[in-house]
Amino acid sequence: MMARRGLTALLLTATCLLALACLAAGGAEGGKLNEQVALPAEPRTYFLWERRLNASTVDLLGLELGESDLRAIFLLNGTGTWRLVALSGADGTFLAASPERKGIAKEVAASSGRLLVVANGSLTALNASLSIVWERIWPGEEVELLGFLSESLAFLRVGNAFICLSLEKPEVAWAYEPGPADVLRACLLPGGPLLVLRRWGGNWSACLIEPSGDVLPGQELDWLSWATDAQLTAYNSTCCLLLAENASHRALHMLKPDGMRALWSLRLHPRPAHLGGPFLMPDLDGDGAPEILLQAGASLRLLSGATGLALCEGSYEATVRSIIPLGKAFFTALDMDGVLRMGAARPESGNFTWFWALAGVRHACCLKDLDGDGLPELLAAIGRSAACIWGSSDDQAPLIGHLWPEDGLSTSIPEVVFMAEVKDGQSGLKSVRFVVDGVAHEGALDPTTGLYVVKARLSPGRHEWHVEAEDRTGHVSRSEERHLAVNLSFFGAPDWLDDVAFFVPWAIALAGASALLVREMHKRGGARGKLLPGELNRRP
Repeated sequence: MMARRGLTALLLTATCLLALACLAAGGAEGGKLNEQVALPAEPRTYFLWERRLNASTVDLLGLELGESDLRAIFLLNGTGTWRLVALSGADGTFLAASPERKGIAKEVAASSGRLLVVANGSLTALNASLSIVWERIWPGEEVELLGFLSESLAFLRVGNAFICLSLEKPEVAWAYEPGPADVLRACLLPGGPLLVLRRWGGNWSACLIEPSGDVLPGQELDWLSWATDAQLTAYNSTCCLLLAENASHRALHMLKPDGMRALWSLRLHPRPAHLGGPFLMPDLDGDGAPEILLQAGASLRLLSGATGLALCEGSYEATVRSIIPLGKAFFTALDMDGVLRMGAARPESGNFTWFWALAGVRHACCLKDLDGDGLPELLAAIGRSAACIWGSSDDQAPLIGHLWPEDGLSTSIPEVVFMAEVKDGQSGLKSVRFVVDGVAHEGALDPTTGLYVVKARLSPGRHEWHVEAEDRTGHVSRSEERHLAVNLSFFGAPDWLDDVAFFVPWAIALAGASALLVREMHKRGGARGKLLPGELNRRP
């Protein structure tokens, strides 16, 4: 009976030694995980930082003043007042706030280190410290910022007049009034002229204004007589997009402003219930022309900028308010319901891929890549708070690999070291917890082994434990339940074999080391005292 128990103890010892060897080998190979496959989960994102603003945001932008000075600028409206707030783009730390000004602000823009705030009937310039530099007021007029001709010249629409304003003084460099209009639209081409489109008495006309203020001869647009309204969007330095409509039809045209001729046209018939865009996207088909995102009804289309042909198409129920490109194929869409969705255009398959969605978003814009994943981050106003959103997606829970101790192991030492191999290749790990008898112990990463480790002191008896790993988006993985026995009395309850299984490896190691030491000493001693033939019987 004793021999059988001894054999069982030796088998248990061999099993423990083999398990330790396997765990060590796995660590030596770079922590390779078990054959575990992460099941697809709900796509999510998370915030790099968040800060309460306690006011409604009407516009925002990211401002990079230096290599390490990234700022998040929020334009806030109060009760008949507005102000700017600057936060650190890296961590959301409060940096500065402007004085409160009377009025209702509409937008904020940046040029040459200045911030320009457009409010009802006014334009205010502030420096990087959010101190007011100057303010121009046009009582009773609507003010619209059309863009910048240079770092020191801004183009404005004030009522029905177009003004080129110096940002240094400020002084009006020149102004142009096109005359009475039922509909008046304008867009500034990058580095080029201003295109002005006017409808009066049912007739459409267009003219170009050079940066110097020279007005080129206008043209009558008889082919546009069917339209009652129009929208202009700058495409590049030589082309613009014209979206025209009446009560029953809409059409999108790619125009050359110098001759007001259409390179291509897309008729949207019947007139869609709601329409978003057009929005510009990077070149995806390699022809050198930016692509165009357009929503018509419940359909979202990616159009080739060169031909107007559809490259991708998919359903999208809510009305898109803005599109933010995030690299070549990735983008986010913010709809009228305040839902921000991350997607990707796939011209090779002709459809869109959607990742995460976030509700309650008022405004959003791009911020430079902060975490090194190759995608820009997103600056967002969510409710009455500011947040920096990780601009990627996580649709898998963490992977839990090797665990130690092995299931069913017994020991006579009450302080037990738990180890786990956990990986997450998307948003990264937020926490790794070792739950022992229902009590969670936070694991710490051992940089030497790459394993998460925690030490716990256990009472005698049997214990249950498992590992829970959570990533930064909230996905949680849980390992299988394991058991562990602690026996404080040598060769006592719960089973003397537990103590034997624990001590035998140490005894074997000690005996082996002793045998090697004795053998080595014997070899060295034999070499020094070797007898020659015939010397055995020689007497001194």
